[in-house]
Amino acid sequence: MIKSEYKNWLEKQSFVVLGAGISGLAALHLLKDNGAEVCVIDQSESGIRSEIAKEIAAMNVEVYWGRDIPREIWQRVTTMVLSPGISRVNPLVKQAFANHVQVIAEVELAWRFIGEKDKMIGITGTNGKTTTTAWTAHILEQAGKNVVCGGNIGKAWSALVNTNSEEPRIHVVELSSFQLESVDSMSPDVAMITNITPDHLDRYGTIENYARAKQLIYQSMGKGSALLYNSETPKVLITPTLGSIRCDTYDISADASIDPQPVVGVDQDGMLYIDLHGKRETLVNEKDLPLPGKHNCENALFAAMAARLMELSREDVIRGLLSFKPVEHRIELCGQWKDIRFYNDSKATNVDSLEKALLSFPKNKIILLAGGVHKKAPYTPLCDLVSERVRLVVTMGEAAPIIESDWATCAVPMTRAKSMRDAVALAMNAAQGDDVILLSPACASFDWYPMPGGGYEARGRDFKKIVKELIASTLQK
Repeated sequence: MIKSEYKNWLEKQSFVVLGAGISGLAALHLLKDNGAEVCVIDQSESGIRSEIAKEIAAMNVEVYWGRDIPREIWQRVTTMVLSPGISRVNPLVKQAFANHVQVIAEVELAWRFIGEKDKMIGITGTNGKTTTTAWTAHILEQAGKNVVCGGNIGKAWSALVNTNSEEPRIHVVELSSFQLESVDSMSPDVAMITNITPDHLDRYGTIENYARAKQLIYQSMGKGSALLYNSETPKVLITPTLGSIRCDTYDISADASIDPQPVVGVDQDGMLYIDLHGKRETLVNEKDLPLPGKHNCENALFAAMAARLMELSREDVIRGLLSFKPVEHRIELCGQWKDIRFYNDSKATNVDSLEKALLSFPKNKIILLAGGVHKKAPYTPLCDLVSERVRLVVTMGEAAPIIESDWATCAVPMTRAKSMRDAVALAMNAAQGDDVILLSPACASFDWYPMPGGGYEARGRDFKKIVKELIASTLQK
């Protein structure tokens, strides 16, 4: 049910949705279902418009294709709902600003439609946000809470907002920097910034600009809400003025050697703990978590603290921590051939997430499949780790020559693949003993897997399908 303060606002607006992808169509349905005046602009390539057009036509909504939009549209539109894949420097967005049209994100729209008694947990960060989102939702669901989970994971948030529901729900929402760029009044009860490392520099130019987009998650939060942040991320990237934040703040780290210890962390015995209301409570030992690695320990700490702030018991939190299953496309075991294991880490779309994946296999040599759309961050910081852990690098896609150049001094051979099937075949030919074949691209996926229907999910599914097929064909020989 729409928040009471936005009922009059909705009635007075004429909307245009820019971008008819997953988020845009969800926003379009939400507005249309609630009687709003709305049209849509889509700039997709003509070859993929037919399916979009069918869905829009069924809603009886006016649609404009391409970049040549009638000027009179700006005389009636008051609010533009911006799809996350479209930048605020897009010419049509600039036209909206020039004509005094309010520009809001799809997640901002969804926020305005959640129930008065609903709670929201918002999760952002460079890496770990998908696992943390899923883990948080799992803990809450295991405790019997009514949970909505979406955003940058699964379905668009607007598709999950039930305006006829009177039952209070907890919305657990993954938020990318793209989604946060145009939020206005969105105010989570609990916000998380899992970490900030260089990413999307092709869009933001500098890590500082990228961090500013992340910081928008807490801009409207006030007393009674909480910001959880990674204490190992430089404070200037979390917030230049931490003392000016009106909400409560809690620092989190999985590094037991940090002094002073964070509010939420791991002690010298490996026990996860929370210092809450002046009292320390221990949860589980890090070695008992269902996902390995320091980064997953941090994900667990974020999820546990959020659940405690939602007033779950310690016992419910422990139960949820231990029963969680790995997220698809994140260091996902997807096949075994002889003693060689295959892992799908397609969600690793930046250099930092690749580093975490490489560190997850300290006892095995790795055949690494890396590449895709380059995001402007250098690969050179991983040269020593690649030399130590990797037997062969199979480069892929547009970034292949850049990776090969950045790792030219690494003590590891490299070969270039023409397709995902070629990449897996090259990896299988080179693997030996108990090697790990790891798809962890450190790049976006839109060169080989364009939208709509593409993305890292399509890349990961294709990898798993090919692994299964090639293992089967090898066993038949």
